Amino acid sequence: MAAAAAQPPLGYLAQHRSGRLYSTPGQQGVLSTDFSVRGFFRRERGAFSSDLGLEEFEQRRLDDDVLEAVRHLWDLQRSTTGRLRDLFAGWTSKEARIDAFLTTWAYEKFWIADALKRVLRAHGAPTPPEVEPDADLRGRLGRLLDHVYPMTDSVWTNLRGERIVAGQMARELSRESTAAALLQRLGEVADHPVIDRLCRESLERTDDYIAFFREEARTRLLADASAAAPARRALGIGYSPLVAPRMSARRARRALEVLAPGVRERRQLSSRADAPVHSLPGLRGPEPLAAALRSGL
Repeated sequence: MAAAAAQPPLGYLAQHRSGRLYSTPGQQGVLSTDFSVRGFFRRERGAFSSDLGLEEFEQRRLDDDVLEAVRHLWDLQRSTTGRLRDLFAGWTSKEARIDAFLTTWAYEKFWIADALKRVLRAHGAPTPPEVEPDADLRGRLGRLLDHVYPMTDSVWTNLRGERIVAGQMARELSRESTAAALLQRLGEVADHPVIDRLCRESLERTDDYIAFFREEARTRLLADASAAAPARRALGIGYSPLVAPRMSARRARRALEVLAPGVRERRQLSSRADAPVHSLPGLRGPEPLAAALRSGL
C-alpha cells in the first residue's frame, strides 16, 4: 500500500486558532468585551468635513494664547504614531482584536491632528514636521527614551505576557480621557464657532476611543487580579497623560495656563480626565492627570 502523502506545512494565517496564533487549546483565544471592534472599523471616519469654516478666521482670529493651546493639542494628537509603535513592539501586537482597533484609531487620530494643524496654518503659525522637544535635560532624556522604548518594551512585555495589556489599555484610556478634557476646555476658552465645530467632531471620535480602552482595561483587570500591579506601575512614576516622551513640557505648561489657569479649573480638568481611570477595578483609584499637575508634568 502506498504511503499517505505528507501534509503541506500550514501557513502563518492557517496556524491561528480563534484569531490568535498563541492560544491554548480548550481556552478562549481572544478576550471579548461589549465594545464592537467590527462596528468601529466599519464606521471609520477620515478627514474632517469641509464645513469647519476656516475662512471665518479671516474675520475673527484666535488669540495667540489660544493658539498655544491648539499647538499643544496638535502635538498630543500626532504623538499617536509613537504610541502605536510602542504597543505593536510588545505583547499587545499578539492580540488581533486590539490590532484591528489600533490601526483604525491611528488613522482617525491622524485626521484630528490634521484639523488642528489647519487651524494653526490659517493663522500663519509654525507647523514643524516633527514634535519639538525642549532643549533641557528632560527634553534630551525624552528623545533618548523615544529611541529606547521600542527595544525595551519588546523584551519586557513579552517576558511578562498578557497581564501587561491591562496596564497599556489603562494608560491609553488616561491619554484619551485627558485629550477629551482638554478639547472640551479648548472649546470653552476659545469661544469661536470654528473651534466649537472642530472640538465637537473630535470629541465624537474620542468617545469611541475612551469606550474601547475602558472596556479592555476593565475586563482584563476583572479577569486577572495579577494584572493590577503592572497597571498601577504603568500609570505611576514617570507617566504623564499631558506629554509623550518627545513632547515639550514647557509648551504643555503654557497650554495649561490658558486652558486651566487657576486651582479651581485644574481640579475640574483633572476630575474630568481622571474619572474613567479612577473607576477601573483593582487600581485603588489612580489619578494620572492630577499627579502630573502636582509634579509639574
